Amino acid sequence: MPETIKSGSSGDVVNVNSYNRLDTSCATSPRIYYESRDRENAFGVSTPYLTVTTGGEKVLYIKNTSSTQNMVLTDLRVNWNGGTTTHILALKGAIWFGSAAPSANNTTGAAGNLNRSSNNSFDIDVEYWDGTAGGMTSADGAAALNIILSQGSLLFPIGGAIILGANDTILFELTGEETGEASIQVLGFMEDR
Repeated sequence: MPETIKSGSSGDVVNVNSYNRLDTSCATSPRIYYESRDRENAFGVSTPYLTVTTGGEKVLYIKNTSSTQNMVLTDLRVNWNGGTTTHILALKGAIWFGSAAPSANNTTGAAGNLNRSSNNSFDIDVEYWDGTAGGMTSADGAAALNIILSQGSLLFPIGGAIILGANDTILFELTGEETGEASIQVLGFMEDR
């Protein structure tokens, strides 16, 4: 017969099975859902569709400018048309940490609040490539991750594994096997340090 645990405040009862395991059931959603709904702290950043060449371009730069919150990245999506001629060629991507702010060929963007009932803003600098030949001008930081993907849209469920502290940066570079259209979307949330 299972043992029971009774809550002191509400009087609710739960069962403990013969293996000393608490019998429960629950429903879960990714943490970003709760950060958006409960704390109004979830954001999204996106580039427009950009013409990426075989020379490679730095296309997106994000910096956490908050001194009190970490920036937690949960999802990264890269979209690629496979090249404008054959539509079947690969796209290479690189992620850099600690890169310098872009000094040329960039446009200022913003992080949008995913909870559209909120007016919260974020201490995040966003710069994306303006389409000028060669990509954004920015000194590389430390290489963190390289990817290769085929034509289509690929979601990387980072799940909060990339955390940027105060003044930390992340930079995305894309290189096509032939010239083609690409874009990047990043989702995340801010959390107190």
